Amino acid sequence: MSGLPEPTLEERASLATAWQRRGFDSFKYAAPIAYSGIVEEMQALRRELGPHNRIAVDLHWKHSVEDAVQLINKLEALNPWFVEAPKIPEDTAGLAKIIERTNVPIAVGKEWRTVYDMRRCLEFCRIDVVQPKMGHSGITNFVRMGECAVEHGIEFIPHATIGMGLFLAASVVASSTLTAVAAHECQHSVFDPDRGWIRSELACLKGEYVVPSDEGIGAEPSDWTLDMLERL
Repeated sequence: MSGLPEPTLEERASLATAWQRRGFDSFKYAAPIAYSGIVEEMQALRRELGPHNRIAVDLHWKHSVEDAVQLINKLEALNPWFVEAPKIPEDTAGLAKIIERTNVPIAVGKEWRTVYDMRRCLEFCRIDVVQPKMGHSGITNFVRMGECAVEHGIEFIPHATIGMGLFLAASVVASSTLTAVAAHECQHSVFDPDRGWIRSELACLKGEYVVPSDEGIGAEPSDWTLDMLERL
């Protein structure tokens, strides 16, 4: 479960606990809204969620090499699931330095559009987790990245994707055909609104996606969506 959009640290921790009671055991928070501090946010979530739930943090490409290394090494004692996007995407050399000097799994790739972006990154550094985003890659390169992940022993954790629910349905269905998938992000603040744009069996219940069984991506625009598009 990704995203804890509450104004205070206590409220964000309580929101995570509420989702835990609904059957979710994996969480991710965004560093830019960890107003009390990134390490402090992880500490609070770890206290609330316990030692066995997985907690990741998205650094949103905001850090220099030195700052990222210091931060990640502080987080290590709190057993983060992974640290996402510590360095701007074009600085592959900087990303390699961060990976060399830390022991926490690093996740990258939500901005990649083709498998060649992934292969280029692999030329410079070891990747622990790859996070393709269907809205960026499309189905073909999404699947190719999944196959590349198997080839290199990399965990495949697709990023939540925005696109009237159709992109997410495609992401979930395509993920169900791949063998390297360790998890798939669900961004609850996006999922419910996007779900209203489509007709589909797609759901996320008790921490697991319900994969649509219909042909293709298992989703089509809802009558409301089609009516709205006709009015444009």
